[in-house]
Amino acid sequence: MIGTMCWARTWNVKTDFNAVGDGVADDTTAIQNAINAAKVQTTGGEVLIPTGKYRVTQTLVVSQAAGMIIRGEGCNSYNPTLPYDSSTSIFWDGVAGGVVFKLDGIIGSTVVRDMTISGKNVARSNSKASTLIWVKAMTGFGSMYGIIQNLDFNNAGVGVQMGELAGDACCAEYLFENIIFTSLDSGFKVCNSQGCNYTFSEVLANSCGIVYDFEQGGNFFAASTDAVSCDLVLNVAGGGSSVGTYTMNNVRVEDVTSGGYSKRCQLLVARPVNMLALIYITSCQDSQWAWRTGCPAGNAPLCEVGPGAQVVIESSIFESQVALLDGDPVHSYEQALFTAKNCSWKNLTPKSSVGILAGAINAYYRLIDSSANGYGLVKDVSNWPINSNLPDPN
Repeated sequence: MIGTMCWARTWNVKTDFNAVGDGVADDTTAIQNAINAAKVQTTGGEVLIPTGKYRVTQTLVVSQAAGMIIRGEGCNSYNPTLPYDSSTSIFWDGVAGGVVFKLDGIIGSTVVRDMTISGKNVARSNSKASTLIWVKAMTGFGSMYGIIQNLDFNNAGVGVQMGELAGDACCAEYLFENIIFTSLDSGFKVCNSQGCNYTFSEVLANSCGIVYDFEQGGNFFAASTDAVSCDLVLNVAGGGSSVGTYTMNNVRVEDVTSGGYSKRCQLLVARPVNMLALIYITSCQDSQWAWRTGCPAGNAPLCEVGPGAQVVIESSIFESQVALLDGDPVHSYEQALFTAKNCSWKNLTPKSSVGILAGAINAYYRLIDSSANGYGLVKDVSNWPINSNLPDPN
């Protein structure tokens, strides 16, 4: 016997709710009404935002919904001077510092995909949004198990923000695929200590401050990140015994082009306040050739490793100074640890690529199975305590 199947309805913001999508009309109410209608369906409704440019002046709220899909018809950077194309663009034109989408207490496979979200009407310089998607926890009701696919985030403070305060519950378990971050202070930002379990696949970041910004939280995996003209790829400021793992595979870091290559794009700054962060990076290409040739003295290293951070980088290629370590001078167990395995150094030697901050102690590094440009395989470099000097936990 074949049972009855209940299919979710698709709500079209144009044909069902009279959105215009011409970049001039205010489509806020039409899109919000479509979201509200889809939320009523217990099976999870779908909101379709067809090709067009949608002007939004107030926050679009998705509250306590499960299984909802909000989709456009392709992403492409918003530009009001261009003719219509086969893409969906939503841009903020409300008060400065606003939020475009707020996902409030969402649990269970809510999907946002196939569109561009811009924090700015390029014709008005004073209307830039602070956040494009804000995942927010309600009291006693977290936001979890969401999917964000094929989105272009641009011209705002933050692309996607998890939580607001350190004590916010959950805001966790999110999958991101085929993401573009452009002209943002932070592409992805975690503000709550329970913010954890985030997976990214195929990310392009261009002209951003920080690509992955963990003020709190962790348990993060990213596959294929290309950072071009950004300040920093990964910031680890939270960490901890429950959420302190960070993994990146296949990372390409390219020059910061502003200011005549006066600064480099850093791969990592790890100073976990909860004194534990395990960071593992493989297949990193430091492609900052122009920065290296005009490198000013004392500029930032590729990685800053602070107390409580344990960093391992494997199978990567470096153009210039790799790491600067800063261990805790008071607590010997709050060490800064850095290991590089099977890496290649171009235009420098492994020995000259890692340093310890002046006056810092409890900072250790080892460079294993290295090769250097013009030398091939070279000797291992180690500033690592021998086993007999380490404490016995028994």
